[in-house]
Amino acid sequence: MDPRVRFTPRFAAIKRPRLYLDNSVISAYDDPRFPASNWVIDAAKVGRLVLVISDVTMVEHRRAPKDIQDVLRKVPSASIEIIRISEEAYLLAEAFVEARIITYKWLFDASHVAAATIARVDALLSWNKDHFLNENRLVKFNGIIRLRGHREVVIIRPSEVLTDAQE
Repeated sequence: MDPRVRFTPRFAAIKRPRLYLDNSVISAYDDPRFPASNWVIDAAKVGRLVLVISDVTMVEHRRAPKDIQDVLRKVPSASIEIIRISEEAYLLAEAFVEARIITYKWLFDASHVAAATIARVDALLSWNKDHFLNENRLVKFNGIIRLRGHREVVIIRPSEVLTDAQE
């Protein structure tokens, strides 16, 4: 991992952050427009954080080109936590659809938010501006999440976790 890359203040005090990745982060690995994807995955390779991946992410990931599939294979198993979409997470995802926060067509995306919530990750990372990095939608997601007695989910870009200290 590049020694210039540092955790942002929000994550600096967390010993080993658990970060849920959607496929937009994994697919952006080695894309020069999204260097923070590399920073996050490379930090996991050296044990500085844990990548939380759901079975939904894995289904989507298997459809990706081989070079993208190889990205996760290079991360040690001690730095990856694979979670299953539980019935509780599925019901939460359905609640997002019923509340019209997201349409049924995008149930996989709702499942990412639900899985990250139930897993109590430190943050869900995404580059998806339409479904995740949308403040109005995040407020609505968290409204349903609170109503169901869960801790709010944090959804941010990878660049909000790690940053190049020289920038």
